[in-house]
Amino acid sequence: LRDGIAEAIGCVPRAVEDVICTAEALKSGRLAAAEKISKKVAAELSDLAMKDARISIRFTPVRSNLDIEKAGLTREQLSICAEAESKTSGLSSNGGERPNIFLSANLGEDVKPLEKVASGGEISRIMLALKKVLSSGAEACLLVFDEIDAGISGEVADKVGAKLKELSSSFQIICISHLAQVASYGDRHFKVEKRRVGSRTLASIRSLNEAQSTNEIARLMSAGSLTKASKDHAKLLKAKANKNSSKIFL
Repeated sequence: LRDGIAEAIGCVPRAVEDVICTAEALKSGRLAAAEKISKKVAAELSDLAMKDARISIRFTPVRSNLDIEKAGLTREQLSICAEAESKTSGLSSNGGERPNIFLSANLGEDVKPLEKVASGGEISRIMLALKKVLSSGAEACLLVFDEIDAGISGEVADKVGAKLKELSSSFQIICISHLAQVASYGDRHFKVEKRRVGSRTLASIRSLNEAQSTNEIARLMSAGSLTKASKDHAKLLKAKANKNSSKIFL
């Protein structure tokens, strides 16, 4: 066993050099990718009513060290381990840096950390833009959006719905939404309901036909009660979404 440990320790210097080279290559690739992604996300945000938004992806060093079991090692082996720890200080299994997203949402503003300056609606749109950009060329066939429309309404909600529809040309999209504008772009609708059964809460899901779909979109706009006006508006929203979708897929 001691011979095996000695042999393994002897391989440490070469392994350390390999790790350092790999980390440097990873860093270079990340910097190049970050610049491209930032530009593409900004273009997507322009379509989502954030025409002056700028995204900057910056990297900060990680703090990490190798954790080598040193019990029973000779002085020479301890020296090798100490050198390895010194050379790999700041490296982790995910590389030597972690990304941070900075945002300038309006013209003339400096970019600042996303988590400090972005509103709920801005975060929703940035997430959608990132999904769109990062999914390009991917082999994944399914994307799930859980209330991606949080914090938005009106025209912006319509733009988000159109963007989801555009994304559906390449992927299967499952979107949970409480906004009529977004829901109107769906090809199929399902209603999720919760009900109490004894001391438990059960959830169920059922597919909706065309008439039921229109009613549920109308219900979203009328605080749960159906009116002729809300149903007529729901039909108009769906007609508009179909018209916009035909332009998307031309």
